[in-house]
Amino acid sequence: MYQLRITLKRSKPRIWRRVHVPASTSLQMVHGVIQQSMDWYFSHLHEFHVGDMLIGDPEELCGCGMGRDPDVVDEAAITLADLGLREGAKFEYVYDFGDDWRHEVKLEEILERDPNTRYPVCVKA
Repeated sequence: MYQLRITLKRSKPRIWRRVHVPASTSLQMVHGVIQQSMDWYFSHLHEFHVGDMLIGDPEELCGCGMGRDPDVVDEAAITLADLGLREGAKFEYVYDFGDDWRHEVKLEEILERDPNTRYPVCVKA
């Protein structure tokens, strides 16, 4: 179980959420977790930047309507565990390329799964 802190960069006051998600969660699902926890509306393009990888929906990010962008790693095929993150590791989530909402996603802690909790869950904001 990963404890993630999602922080909207350049916000004053600081806007952030702490969520618990299984390590087996795909980045496509992490997109959904971020959208819901930050109260966004699933109405704009998004992408993840992890190291030198660009991760997202290869068909949406192509922008040409002609198929997949070969430089974009498919977010549906990558899980948080696949990223090989350690506690303290960070990556970026960008939402709405016009307004350029940039979020820092930090793996704060690796936790034991609570059998009485339904995941994912926002635990603090």
